[in-house]
Amino acid sequence: MGLFSWDCEVCGHALLSHEATQEKNGWMTDAVAIERDGSVLCGGYDGYGRLNDRELERPQVYHKRCWQLAGKPTEFVKESHNSNDQGWFFDDDAHNYAPPKTIEDAKKIKS
Repeated sequence: MGLFSWDCEVCGHALLSHEATQEKNGWMTDAVAIERDGSVLCGGYDGYGRLNDRELERPQVYHKRCWQLAGKPTEFVKESHNSNDQGWFFDDDAHNYAPPKTIEDAKKIKS
């Protein structure tokens, strides 16, 4: 399977693999996925639909920092959108944001 990603439920930016990060956005590789069965998984996103080597199937996703700022939700509400840029094919600086400090900051960077 090729590169792809989902958009974070809080900030709207793609989960990124380490290889896709730039100067400020290394935090966008740390992710949380909530699966339909209620499982909550945390770890590094690989760019190919896996979190810590576990393949995800139609999850609800967050960058870990955004998830923390949102109060650490654990209930599956809806499947996250597939990222238009697949978490890889994006213009320079499209996702190059420093980690948000508040939930308001996270929502402001919404793409």
